[in-house]
Amino acid sequence: MPKFTVSKQKIISAPLGQIYDEVRDFNSWRRWAPWLTVEPDCALTYSPSGDSYGWAGQVIGSGKMTVTAEEKNKWIVYDLEFFKPWKPTAKVRMNFREVSDGVEVTWTMDSSLRFFMFWMVGMMEGLIGMDYDRGLAMLKDQIELGEVSSKLEFSGEKQIAGFRYLGKERECPIADIGKTVEADIAKLENTVEKFGIKGKGKPFAVYHNWDLKKKVARFTIGLPIGNSSTSYPEGVFSADMPPVSVYPIRHTGLYRHVGNAWAAGISHGRAKKFKQSRKAHPFEIYEQQAEEGVESVTLVCFPKK
Repeated sequence: MPKFTVSKQKIISAPLGQIYDEVRDFNSWRRWAPWLTVEPDCALTYSPSGDSYGWAGQVIGSGKMTVTAEEKNKWIVYDLEFFKPWKPTAKVRMNFREVSDGVEVTWTMDSSLRFFMFWMVGMMEGLIGMDYDRGLAMLKDQIELGEVSSKLEFSGEKQIAGFRYLGKERECPIADIGKTVEADIAKLENTVEKFGIKGKGKPFAVYHNWDLKKKVARFTIGLPIGNSSTSYPEGVFSADMPPVSVYPIRHTGLYRHVGNAWAAGISHGRAKKFKQSRKAHPFEIYEQQAEEGVESVTLVCFPKK
């Protein structure tokens, strides 16, 4: 059976005991566990001993996590079992190590796939790795800031009218998307002002491709416009966005947690809450922009069939 391992780290600036206790208490996981943000109303159950908890949801399926060994303030080992929609198992470990600027928390999973699914190993490593990155980022905020600034709203179907836009295509590391989007929106807004073009809506980004192995994304930053120009700066173009029906998820909070909305949309599609179109790329609409560290509002849209 093809095996895979995922391991992610994050340094958290807080006392070791506080971090260990937060992770050890399963009641706290709803605040920062990456899969539970996908379905906030998922039913949770806890063992009387506090050594295990289970979940049962319509989107994320059902499963159970059990502490099998631990050494206080050093490490915790878990058995992870899934019951629906599939039944894999995994060994999970959380390590805690004091460093000069806080505590390094390392989250590791060891699992395997059925022999005929060998081709999915790289994809599973990428997807679970992104989940663990999201979870550690939320754990860090929960402990350092006292809360995770990330709220999801699900409103069903939405119609997006067609429009003309000014665009700029980009490729960058996934970790740099936030600052790249912010910089390119500023460039497009400067172009609109310089060339006397009338703006006509909120900026957006269409995501064409995610390379989880190389950890880069290719996307187009766009700014809706009411009129065109005969010339643009190098790398800037105008095009039309066709009307589209989407499954929208609104994320309110720090943009660094917007991955929660993306993970929710992918999971809702797999759970058949909607049928995602393969002919149109998903996109973000920046309803309320904000600087780093300030809450923003982002509408993540998944085109429907």
